[in-house]
Amino acid sequence: MQRGEWSDTHLFSLEDDIILHAWPETHIIAGLRTCWRLYRLLPSAPKVLLFSQTGRDCPTATVSCLSRFGGRISIVAQSYSANLLPALVNALEGGLHLVHMDLRSNNIGAQGMKLLLDSFCKTPRAKELKYLSLDHNNISDEGALLLGDLLRTCPLIETLNVANNGIGYHGAAGLAQSLPHCKYLSGFDIGGNGFGDEGIREMSTFLGQCKRLKQLSLRFNEIHVDGAENLAEHLPRCDSLTHLQICRNKLECSGIRHISSCLPRCNQLSFLDLSGTCICNEGAAILAECIVLCKKLQHLDLRDNKIGVEGASRLSSSFKHCNLLEFLDLSKNGLGDQGVEGLSSGLTWCERLVHLALGMNGFGDRGATSLGRQVRSSLQHLFLANNKISDRGAEALSSSLCGCPELAIVDLRWNKIGASGGALLGERLSSCVKLATVDMSHNILRADGSVNLVAGLARTSSSSSVRHLGLRHNLVEDAGLIGFSPMLSSLRSLAIIDLSCNRIGNQGALALAEVLPKLRQIVRVDLRENGIGDFGAMALAESLPCCPALSSLDIRINCFGAAGARSLRMAEERKKSVTISMEGWEEGVADTSLTRSWSQHDMARDRFLSFERGVFMMDRNVWVTLFVLVSMWLFNLYNTSKSTS
Repeated sequence: MQRGEWSDTHLFSLEDDIILHAWPETHIIAGLRTCWRLYRLLPSAPKVLLFSQTGRDCPTATVSCLSRFGGRISIVAQSYSANLLPALVNALEGGLHLVHMDLRSNNIGAQGMKLLLDSFCKTPRAKELKYLSLDHNNISDEGALLLGDLLRTCPLIETLNVANNGIGYHGAAGLAQSLPHCKYLSGFDIGGNGFGDEGIREMSTFLGQCKRLKQLSLRFNEIHVDGAENLAEHLPRCDSLTHLQICRNKLECSGIRHISSCLPRCNQLSFLDLSGTCICNEGAAILAECIVLCKKLQHLDLRDNKIGVEGASRLSSSFKHCNLLEFLDLSKNGLGDQGVEGLSSGLTWCERLVHLALGMNGFGDRGATSLGRQVRSSLQHLFLANNKISDRGAEALSSSLCGCPELAIVDLRWNKIGASGGALLGERLSSCVKLATVDMSHNILRADGSVNLVAGLARTSSSSSVRHLGLRHNLVEDAGLIGFSPMLSSLRSLAIIDLSCNRIGNQGALALAEVLPKLRQIVRVDLRENGIGDFGAMALAESLPCCPALSSLDIRINCFGAAGARSLRMAEERKKSVTISMEGWEEGVADTSLTRSWSQHDMARDRFLSFERGVFMMDRNVWVTLFVLVSMWLFNLYNTSKSTS
């Protein structure tokens, strides 16, 4: 259940320590600080969800009292709470009607699994459990064996998550033997356990008996060639399998050969994640031959596989038969311009493509131009970060992106796009009415480019949809922020703006402070590592109480002194809902004019120097060391000249 499902019209707050959310005729969600006043509401709700992400202790009454109502209970406790498990065990033994139990990240261990098993054996209603998540609980082999016994008492279980629990070969073997008893199992996540080829051999034998299994995750399990062979032998017996995740295992070319051979027999397969499996060019060619027969494939993730030019070309030729493909991720594969050109020709056939990620592939304008010609109008998410795209490539991309009416995310971080490229992107992206995120961090837009980019986004229909604007490390400076800050008020949905590392001083901060109260939905502002002094900090502090939605202001590593820090602290005290991060200011340092050393691809560029009063804002120990060395050199030089004379 996602927060996006919540309806503001049914959100209530009682006495500051209770968050209560009522779905009409469906659920009631209550925080762990639930009080007895909720009793009059609970009987009218067929389903109840107890939810915690705070790590607070759970009063025994909070869980156990709910068992008085015959309704179905769901428990979600996603952070450690010391007495949650004893309270839950008591409630189960008292007849708690449980269908959904999420105990992620509670470190219950093998002992906790024993307590749960004992309590489940004592209550007949435990048989109705359908969802169980024990992710990150360190249950180990002993706990996995106990979990196997517990599953035999829960024949209706549909979703089981035991990822990241340190389960080895013996635990995997014991758990696997209980799977045939779970006749309704449709989702199984046992990733991040590292039980290796021996464990997957035991597991795959019984997985084939789960006829209703739809989603299977085996990520990070140290599966090699032998494990892949065993898995490929039994996997086709899972007639309903739609999602298969085997990422971050060292399958290599031989292992992918086995996995690929079974894919055509998985008739319902729509989701395939093979990222980080070292398949290289040869493995990509083998995979391309097999996915041609996967007629229902919609999601293909091949990140970080060193596929290269030849592999990309072979994959491209197979896309002609993947008419339903919606998600394609080939990031970090070293494709270069030639590889992207080869891949682009196959994208013509992907008429339903929604998500395209080609980050960290080292291609430049040539590849971007080729890609721009083949971008489909269905595209919603475009990720091209960490490449070498400059203004010419940005122009080619912007020309095609303006024809994507559903476009929501454009990520062009860590490229070489300058002022003209930024201006064209701003102008042409303005036609994308659903555009929500534009991230141009770590480019070279400078003042003119940033002003033109924001002006384009604010000018037409996209102004009502943009929620995230990333301009980190673009040499925006005061001139740029002063130029585009009045236009920010046109971005009515803007929630996050990143202006860190941009040489912004007091004048830029003053301009931003004037427009912040007009941004009614702004949630987070990032001004780290700039040159904002006391006056700029005080102006920002004055504007904070007028920003109703603001929850975070990051102004670390700037140039304000005690006066600016005092104003920000007072503003934080007045507006309790906002968190201000301001570490890095120095006592007695007043407003300064900054000169910064910027290098496009080196984080050392974020270190800045201030020439105000003849003092650098660097570590004082560095200057002490330099002073000592220079003094010793002068002393030696004096002695040498004296002895010579």
